[in-house]
Amino acid sequence: MEACHEQKSYTHFQTQSYYDFGEGGLKGNESSCACTPKFSDRCRRIATPLSKVDSRHARCPRIAYRPIRPSDLESLKELHGKLFPIRYESEFFLNVVHGRDIVSWGAVDSSRPCNQSDELIGFVTARVVVASESELEDLLGYDTLRRERKFVYILTLGVVEPYRNLHIASSLVREVIKYASSISSCRAVYLHVIDYNTPAIHFYQKMSFKCLRKLHNFYYIERRHYDSFLYVYYVNGGRSPCSALQADAIGFFDYFCSEKIWACRPQLKFVLHLGDSLEAITC
Repeated sequence: MEACHEQKSYTHFQTQSYYDFGEGGLKGNESSCACTPKFSDRCRRIATPLSKVDSRHARCPRIAYRPIRPSDLESLKELHGKLFPIRYESEFFLNVVHGRDIVSWGAVDSSRPCNQSDELIGFVTARVVVASESELEDLLGYDTLRRERKFVYILTLGVVEPYRNLHIASSLVREVIKYASSISSCRAVYLHVIDYNTPAIHFYQKMSFKCLRKLHNFYYIERRHYDSFLYVYYVNGGRSPCSALQADAIGFFDYFCSEKIWACRPQLKFVLHLGDSLEAITC
């Protein structure tokens, strides 16, 4: 159950949409998504109307978290259409609701009327990737020589407006972390954040994610290139390839300097979505 109290908020961006982050999590457009080129080719703004949410229930809700299932298909499409400026293919949503190479969790408010008590008001989707298919392989090579090493990559994260700033986004991310920790061969949860999205950066840092790398021209949004930061949360003994002091120095240098010290890997680029107040994070 979510705590019900007023919280300080920050103006913030997340991986592919603009956001306001409150102390308890994402606020504003509270959505995050990173998309593969397959989906980004069709990037455009969608004006799909969301079902109205009764604000009387949003401030003191009884939040429950569960796996996303086939009955959530239309709701999931509607939420993504509203929160992200990318049009996802039907295959993506079918893969999510049927658990085809994608794991997901939804947030529902059981205090709403019976016909809405199991309707999604938030979601997170993620994918398990093997080390050889991840950019982390180069950075954690000492540990990924074993072929069974895996990582979990966060794809999309979103919460409808009336329920933002109630710790829902952070709770959804914790579900991903808990899942990753249950996989003995998994060493980290990772995602990308666009470099100017300070609120999202603060959000993940508060959740103990570590900035591992800066990627030049990682995003291509509305005909412009943007850099990104690679954030990692280690699980099951995973660790940074450098010392804590070195990692802090790299993070400080990357954040405050504009020099392009990291190589770009075009084949691994993802496009983040720009929303009205957050950014889209991972896909």
